[in-house]
Amino acid sequence: MRSSLARRGLRGIKLVISDAHEGLKAAVAKVLHASWQRCRVHFMRNVLAHAGKHGRRVVAAFIATAFAQEDAEMARAQWRQVADQLRPKVAKLAILMDQAEADVLAFMTFPKDHRPKIHSTNPLERLNGEIKRRTEVVGIFPNEDAITRLVGAILLEQNDEWAVQRTRYMTLETIAPLSEANCIRLSLGLGKAEFNLLGCWIQFRNPETADLPGMNFFRLGSFGNRATFPTGLQHRSQ
Repeated sequence: MRSSLARRGLRGIKLVISDAHEGLKAAVAKVLHASWQRCRVHFMRNVLAHAGKHGRRVVAAFIATAFAQEDAEMARAQWRQVADQLRPKVAKLAILMDQAEADVLAFMTFPKDHRPKIHSTNPLERLNGEIKRRTEVVGIFPNEDAITRLVGAILLEQNDEWAVQRTRYMTLETIAPLSEANCIRLSLGLGKAEFNLLGCWIQFRNPETADLPGMNFFRLGSFGNRATFPTGLQHRSQ
């Protein structure tokens, strides 16, 4: 699947978040050339299993101090300090922390505004839960196309919410510095418009429409760099 996405034009992946799986981790590095983040929530469940029933709350609070640091270097230093403090009493737990340090703290190298959204697979699990809830209402689908239409609509709805609603996933302004995409400038009759290709969305800036809701962001037509604009104009970046 990952090779297929790469062949279809998926580019510029910075981070992949998943449960601990060595094969998946290796594939992410080889095929997508991206960093890998071990789901923090699942890691905490694994590590707290070694803390004992009465010590879990204290251990969780200790480990959380590493996640509260300002940057990756401070987080790593705090992580090692916590592991050393726990080592005399809970050796297995400390060993797990030693082994997982780079994977669990990978998200700390990204902008601070992004970190609450990229340290675990929770956003994806919530989306999967919504898909399950909506499909169970229907119960039996007449054919595969009906499933595709419903699930596709749910995904588009979620994509819209992440990109332009107040409860957005991450703002395009904070994603832009991380993007390797080209910047395209076109004339659309309303004056100069600037398009920043950001993953599967473009950001549209125009003085005459900048304050109008829904006029600043439009979806790309595919994984690649072909963008479909509201006017019907299509452009392929160089």
